[in-house]
Amino acid sequence: MIPSNEFNLLIDCLKAGKIACLEFNDETLLVCNACIAEASIKLASAQSPQTVLISEDRFLIKHVKNVPEQAFELIDVSENPITIIYDYPFGLAPSLATNENTVAIQYNKNIDLAAIIRRLNNPLAVIIKQGTVNYNSDFLVRINSPINFANASILQLKNNGIVKILKH
Repeated sequence: MIPSNEFNLLIDCLKAGKIACLEFNDETLLVCNACIAEASIKLASAQSPQTVLISEDRFLIKHVKNVPEQAFELIDVSENPITIIYDYPFGLAPSLATNENTVAIQYNKNIDLAAIIRRLNNPLAVIIKQGTVNYNSDFLVRINSPINFANASILQLKNNGIVKILKH
């Protein structure tokens, strides 16, 4: 759990459109507010592609035009984080969408990430880094819990119901 004073500073940093580095036990994330275009562009300079991170269904409904019903079923049965590529995102930084107008959104059940997303009231744009991060982020937080990104399944879910498994 993140100490409350550090948590509040992190939220202020993200609301201001800055980049934060979250060091977990197993991986390091560079994150920003996914709804602030300038922050997403700055994050993309560190590496691309970016994934959008959510922790609740309401963020999926808020940022994908037509969420296929299978998405909710897949999220419910998944024990590990699951990344689904959706058609027609909206309300996110434009740089997060591909040329085909799709976006990769990961539903992650880590309680620390869920608390950050809930308090920010926006999804996070995230880049996953292995090992030491050589990036000058605006804020650093060390979190003593695993996030399990490496075990995430990746699926593409089309609005016509077609599911393509990219990584299992």
